[in-house]
Amino acid sequence: MIGCQIPVASKDTVSEHSSFHRMHLLLRIGPLGAYRVAPQIADSSSSGQGVCQCSRDAGLHPKEEMSCAREFSPVVTARFEMRARASATRMGPNMTDMARIALICEGDVETAWSGSVRGVDSQLRQLGHEVTPINARLSGLPRHLAAVCAFSRHRMTWRSRFRHGPVAFHARSAQARRAFEPLRGQIDLVLQIGPFLTPPCPGEIPYALYCDWNMALSIRNRTNPHSAVNQMSAKEADAINRRHAEIYRGAATVFTMSERLRQSFIDDYDLAPDQVVTVRAGANFDLDRIPPRNWERGTGHRPTVLFIGKEFERKGGDLILKAFARLRKEFPDARLLIAGPRELDLREPGVELLGLLRKEVPEEMARLIAAYQEADVFCLPTRQEPLGIVVVEAMLFGLPCVTSNIWAMPEMVAEGETGFTVPPDDVDLIADRLARVLRDPLLARRMGEAGRERAQERYTWRSTARAMHDRIEAIVAAHREGSRPSARLMPVVPG
Repeated sequence: MIGCQIPVASKDTVSEHSSFHRMHLLLRIGPLGAYRVAPQIADSSSSGQGVCQCSRDAGLHPKEEMSCAREFSPVVTARFEMRARASATRMGPNMTDMARIALICEGDVETAWSGSVRGVDSQLRQLGHEVTPINARLSGLPRHLAAVCAFSRHRMTWRSRFRHGPVAFHARSAQARRAFEPLRGQIDLVLQIGPFLTPPCPGEIPYALYCDWNMALSIRNRTNPHSAVNQMSAKEADAINRRHAEIYRGAATVFTMSERLRQSFIDDYDLAPDQVVTVRAGANFDLDRIPPRNWERGTGHRPTVLFIGKEFERKGGDLILKAFARLRKEFPDARLLIAGPRELDLREPGVELLGLLRKEVPEEMARLIAAYQEADVFCLPTRQEPLGIVVVEAMLFGLPCVTSNIWAMPEMVAEGETGFTVPPDDVDLIADRLARVLRDPLLARRMGEAGRERAQERYTWRSTARAMHDRIEAIVAAHREGSRPSARLMPVVPG
């Protein structure tokens, strides 16, 4: 139990309801701030003053809550009737029962996975599911130990080993198991972000994974200096891949952010096509804060290109600088806005460094929104990018996008319709495509409007959660009927 105790009624108040003499109400605040109740047997030594305890384990359907509430007061009854109607609307006709989900991620739910976990969590709650986050991020001694064991003089190799190596893997697995233990018997499904730990209770509770990447694609792309396995031995990379494969094959479902990744799971891990579902992803942005696009530019407006990428070289920041220098020959007053890096040694004319703009800091968020509004085109010539959520953000702001043609980028940017995709490291083609957009305001507007419509239709957390929902409902129903979709998974052995 967590939270506070709130007086609601004494035994005398409900004396006419003999079946409730030894019962209290278990009260909690639900996903949208609404109250939920469930009867709970009171201890025989409890005082005459009944209590409601703010808790996370009520677990009743809204109709049950309303029925229980009617036994007490008209005020409570009215409140729960209102909530039940709201829940029914939110659930839709196919949502006959809510799933109790343990959402496992590395970090706080608000910030983990660049904010993507928050989008999944909030929208699953909106659909009526009960979600309990579990933070498996290592800290303290386990984190230091994993870092020491993964050490490499090559910084990127060190980072990859720490992320994917066996010491960190098993430490995260142990941490998740400890956090999950109090939830035994209260969870219908584990939803885990990535394959970076063994899900709790393998074979006992079904689990699903949500992935933006897999090791097979990195191995296939190992010559790329920015690949996770570029400096690893083949033996080390294969050991990691085998460990991940066991996690994938034991999952009831693998949700992917892209169709390219879905196909890799089928081809490279021999997963059944119906075991892998593309649900895409959404922008880590409050959609209500995205204003309508103003296509009218004043006489003093300068052609403006926007680049956003914290990992400057991997995201192709050096490429956009070279392409912009060529672009300035045709557009001498053009600007390039760069957001992401805290510091850069920039001497090129027309280039402005905005620094790291954090969305949780109001002043920085305002500058980020202003940058999207001032820009005429967005460019991300990235060398390694599983998805690129920032491209979705740019599309939602109505910007034509020029991106690399790697990983999921061609799925996001429709060639010639919402922007252009180019081969990595092709500076001339990057400059050419940017120039085509800046030369033709009507083309830019057409692409921007099409991109915004595409993003609103395909890339929102609401659409992602709804795509997850049907599969989650089927998994939970099968599990409750005695079928155990995750029974194939055996505990992963060290390696």
